[in-house]
Amino acid sequence: MSILVGIDGTGGEIFSGSGRDARYDAEFANSFVRRICGISSPNTKYLRGPRALGGDLLDAVGIGHTFILERRRAGVDEPILLVGYSRGAAGVIAIAQWLQRDKIDVEAMILFDCVSRHLRLGSPVQIVPMSADTIPTSVRYAAHFMRSPASGSRSSFGNAGTIANEPTVYRQVMFVCTHGGMGGTPWPVPEGQTPEDFIVEAFPDGKTNVTYAQDAIGADRVWSYAKPFMIEHGFPPANPMDVSYSLRLQKARAHRASQ
Repeated sequence: MSILVGIDGTGGEIFSGSGRDARYDAEFANSFVRRICGISSPNTKYLRGPRALGGDLLDAVGIGHTFILERRRAGVDEPILLVGYSRGAAGVIAIAQWLQRDKIDVEAMILFDCVSRHLRLGSPVQIVPMSADTIPTSVRYAAHFMRSPASGSRSSFGNAGTIANEPTVYRQVMFVCTHGGMGGTPWPVPEGQTPEDFIVEAFPDGKTNVTYAQDAIGADRVWSYAKPFMIEHGFPPANPMDVSYSLRLQKARAHRASQ
């Protein structure tokens, strides 16, 4: 089985604390990265995303990089696959850059709305600071699924992972849904609102052009587009968490109407 490392997006408490684990598990229970890394294997490493203001993205990059080197030392010569969402996507680009320095290629990479809010991927003790803007040429195939500017979601977030050069085969597809929907964490409908209401994101971004219903549909479309790339390049098959967000929303709507 391929060597697979995934880093999810930011979630849970802003600062480390007793509430982070429960909140993160709830928010990312069905995220795309967790789906892809959901099948337990000695060759798979799933890493939670960084805290909003935490410095632990670099920690995740280091853990993922070390994991791959250890699998190689153990004699596992299978292709390397990387997947990440949001700042976690910036993290897997950094892993690919570190592997390129080690003269190790990456077979395929999936980025779900990679953002440039990665703060600092390098550190004062590293000789070469890393940037997530460019996908290294040691990555053979890369797919980047991004939110469309028409969604009006997280306009304060810039995107990274948008530059790729030959011989990397790079594909970029945009979707009208929120940044959350792009990672498989579409917004749930809050109490007192309807699926047809527009989503309002936290400061400084505010109201989006996407309703809760559109976000669920958009997330389903992202997953549908990602699956053929996954199959083509040897990512694990879909697991029991592969469910429809829009169908879940319809069931929730029907349940509320029956009360």
